[in-house]
Order: sequence, then C-alpha cells, then structure tokens
Amino acid sequence: MELVLLFLMTLGLVSGIFLFAPLPGKTRYVLRSKEPGNQPNTTILQRTGVPPISVIIPARNEEHRIPELLTSLFIQKIDMREILVIDDGSTDNTADICKKLGAQVITAPPKPPEWAGKNWACHTGALKAQGEVLIFLDADVKVHPEGIAVLMDQLQNLGGVVSVQPYHRIQKWYENLSSFFNLQVVPSLSLGQNTRGLFGPVIGLSAKDYHRAGGHEAVKASVLDDVEFGIQCRAHSIPLCTFLGGKLFEFRMYPEGFNQMYGGWTKNFLAGAGTTPTLTLFAICFWLIGVGTTGVQAGFQAAGSTLGILPGYTNLLFYLAYVLTLAISFPLYGNFSLLSALLFPMHLIFYAMVMGRAWILKVLGGTVLWRGRAVPLENQERIG
Repeated sequence: MELVLLFLMTLGLVSGIFLFAPLPGKTRYVLRSKEPGNQPNTTILQRTGVPPISVIIPARNEEHRIPELLTSLFIQKIDMREILVIDDGSTDNTADICKKLGAQVITAPPKPPEWAGKNWACHTGALKAQGEVLIFLDADVKVHPEGIAVLMDQLQNLGGVVSVQPYHRIQKWYENLSSFFNLQVVPSLSLGQNTRGLFGPVIGLSAKDYHRAGGHEAVKASVLDDVEFGIQCRAHSIPLCTFLGGKLFEFRMYPEGFNQMYGGWTKNFLAGAGTTPTLTLFAICFWLIGVGTTGVQAGFQAAGSTLGILPGYTNLLFYLAYVLTLAISFPLYGNFSLLSALLFPMHLIFYAMVMGRAWILKVLGGTVLWRGRAVPLENQERIG
C-alpha cells in the first residue's frame, strides 16, 4: 500500500509541475511592458497610425466593479475611438455610474430566449461599434496604462485574435480559495499560438475577423462563449494567441463575498471540465489525487491515526514539495499568499464542495443565482 501511495503522490507532483509551474513555455507568454525585446512598439504604432479601437464591455449589475475598469481605460497611453458599456438589464446603478464616468452606455434590447446573456450583450455592442479593432473586456478587469498599447502591438505583430487571462488580484482571505481553479484555467486552453479557445475576460481582434467568424451569434447559446468563439475562429482560419496578463491586465473575480465565489465556481465547474483536452484532464486528475493523498495522509499523521500509512518524514517531504510547487506557481496567476500554499488542504475542501454541489445540481436539477439570473446547470449550453 505504501508503494501505491508513493506512486500516486509522485505522479501528482510531476503533473502539477508541468501543468502549473512557471516553465519557459509559459513565462514567454506573460504580457510585459518593459522587458527588452517585448515592450510595446508605441513609436511604430504612432507613426503608422493606430486603427480605430472600440472597447466593448458587457455589464449586468456591475456598479461595484466597473468604475475601476473605466477609470483605468481613460488613462491609457493609446487612443481609443469609443468605450461602449452594454447594459444587460442591470437592476442597480451600473448605467448611471458609467455615464457619469464618461463611457457611452447602450441598453441591450430584451434578450431572446435562445441567447446567453453575455453573448447577447457582446453581440449588441459589436453591431454598434465603429472601430476597426474590437476589444471585449469583462467588467471586473483593470488595465495598466500601457495595457491596451501592448495588446494592440501583439495584434499587429500576430494578427488574428489575441486573448488574455488576467492576473487574479485578491484582497480578502476567502479569495485565496480560488487558487486551484485559477491554476486549472490556463492548461485547459494552453498559452501561445494555436490554442483550443480564448480567455473570456480580454479578447481583441479586427472587426473584419470578428464578423467573418460569425461573431457571438455563432455561439449565442454557449456559456463558454470564449472557448466556442475560439473554435469558430480556427474554423475560419483565423489564428489565435493567448497570454497571461502579468501586471498589465488584472481582475478581482469575487469581491462580494464567499457565497458569490462559491456560486461562480459552481456555475463554471462542469462546463470547464467538459472543454479540457483529455490528456490535460487526466493530468489534472492525477495532480488532484496526488495532492489529495498528501493532504489526507498529513491529516492522519497529525491526528496520530493508524490510517497514516506512510512514515512521517516521507509524508512531510511530499507535503513540502507540494507547498513549494504551489508557492512558485501562484505568482504566475495571482497574488495568492504563501500561507495559502502551506494550507493547501483547505483548498481541497473548497474544491470538493464546489465539485459536489455542481454534480448534485447537474444530476438532480437546480440553479445557481448569478447576477440576478437563475442559471440551470442541467442545461448549461443555454445559460442566460
């Protein structure tokens, strides 16, 4: 039995290193503004002329999040033709706040039943946009003053679609529990060119390519519009490239409390698992088994239980190895604390809570309340 446990813990550790650690293949796709050879060529952009940019922000009940995004957009080091906030049936003060801050607010028409809410808002914004380049931003994103310039530079260099997974900026203790989910988002799509899909918070492309791929109308019913739209782009021979946001693009996902975070990850859990490549999904499973086995054995050892099969020093070494892997990986994805890495069994408990709730709602039927809309997990392809 000891050999089996050692094998599982070793396999999980190796899987975690390849999946999450800051290896060269990942760090080369972190957006930076001052690194030699990778800083935005703003001189060329200014000389050749920047194509007109339309920023499109779908927003539903975002009064507490969107001001930070808009404030960051108004101090960009590159001109944008328009900033469009698409008010998707908000019941709070989102529209008024955005108008006062200087954004152009467009009220989305009533959502047809076959459309997902965010997709309908993005579609509405794209039809109204006048720019040659469309940049879609989630309302919880914050952009460094050089962020849009760097994104435009990558678009001009690479063509096609450029998408960014922002750096997760947390402020409260409970937000650390998002770490395991954040770690898994990136390998599910991968970084760089020829990826499977796109990261939803930041997507930039030409208006011509957007409409050639069918726009959001081609993925109107999908809860994973970013992944599905990326597939549509690939089908139309439009190249994809994905990046990590570094310090240029950040977001704070769940600032309104534990319940919001619990519901948000529950909503996304099953759909995300269903789009992950098989080999990557197996590697994630191996890692979860390994880190889970290590955490459980550590608990048994601490309690003095006879179920603590491995020698104490062996389990301690594996526990510290997992802590080290997490500690060196976390800074790539967010400002998760070292204490969070040391207490990784707490993350496992939260992960199990989310997974269990998602499966129960999927099998027995039920909904998650999100932005004032009831999301049925048994029919995720038509989430509104």
